[in-house]
Amino acid sequence: MELLKAVCALGDLDGRLTAEHLDQLKPLLPTPAEAKRYAAIAGGLQPHLAAAEKAQESSDASKKVQQEEEHPAEAFHRAALLLYPELPVRLEIFSLALNLPEQMQQASDRVTAVTQSVNQLLSAPRLAAMLQRLLLLGKAAAQAGATNSHKAKAAAAAAAGSTVLEQLLAVAKQSPGGSSKPSNAGSSLLELLVQSLYEQREDHLLGAVEELRAALGDAPPLSMAPAQQAGAEAVVATAANGGAAASSPSMDADRAVESLLQAQQRLRQEIARLGQGQQASSKKDNKGRAASAAEAAALPFASPTARQLSDQYTVQLQRHAEAVAVQLMALQKRRLLMRQKVRALLEYFGEEAPQGVQPVAADCGPLFNALRELRFQLAAARETVEWRLYRSSGAV
Repeated sequence: MELLKAVCALGDLDGRLTAEHLDQLKPLLPTPAEAKRYAAIAGGLQPHLAAAEKAQESSDASKKVQQEEEHPAEAFHRAALLLYPELPVRLEIFSLALNLPEQMQQASDRVTAVTQSVNQLLSAPRLAAMLQRLLLLGKAAAQAGATNSHKAKAAAAAAAGSTVLEQLLAVAKQSPGGSSKPSNAGSSLLELLVQSLYEQREDHLLGAVEELRAALGDAPPLSMAPAQQAGAEAVVATAANGGAAASSPSMDADRAVESLLQAQQRLRQEIARLGQGQQASSKKDNKGRAASAAEAAALPFASPTARQLSDQYTVQLQRHAEAVAVQLMALQKRRLLMRQKVRALLEYFGEEAPQGVQPVAADCGPLFNALRELRFQLAAARETVEWRLYRSSGAV
């Protein structure tokens, strides 16, 4: 009974009651159908609860013996029904309140990770220089292929629905002759670009690979060549099954904050419900008489035991709501900043970004994946060119 009363009063029993404990308690509570059946057997819920509460407080020895002989499950149900119909609602609210700090931290970490990644990408000088050269390479390849209308139409169809960077990468992986496969000389346009950087002593720009790794981590792109998939099979499989690798960091962070806002709204609704219940319970008619028994049975605090804990429940609930409001206000500001950053990143890479007076959620997932693809392709081209230069130097 101590545990159930603590739930109804939002008391954590000096830290001994956790969100995990509450989650384990939920399936043990009597269902509405069980509570209704129990009430029907007892001849009505409210009279039975009143009698049961008196029996709970009785020190009669025979009552103690009867309780000792009672099955634990039956004793739990009887104790739980003393707090019905409030107990399931308060258990839900208490679980929500105890889970909020961890959910708040997770949402904050997501927003921070996206913001930091965007900041690193926007302030990566070697990446910016490489993208300029890729853009020039793409323009040159487009002009060279403009004479062939069939190839131009095929390229336009392939580019539909892809990001600007994905289109540039598709061009960079082609051979100088326009084929999607490297020529007999063994060089793609990207490899020729990397080789030119070494020849012009600008190979420091290949540090873009490290800049991309610092911003996006070591996760591989979702669309990798079959030969490359062997080392990242688990990651790609996770993505195919809708796992984290296939998700959008910005949208995930946005949804996490939105979920917290909904939880805050749920707490506010409960506080409003408490206020209405307290007003209704103290309502009296014009003759000064209390509300009828039928009205009392319909109030949110129908259980006398739950009513006794209502003041403490209200105080604790308001304390949780106030703490959430302060933290969520700061997190909401950071989410707006994250949205602004993501929109700036999309515009920086020539992508279409959602417009509006207030920044709205934008999906940076495809762009992040294209940048991972760029990192892998650029690293592979660097390794290939360095091996060629090593062999041509006569060292082997």
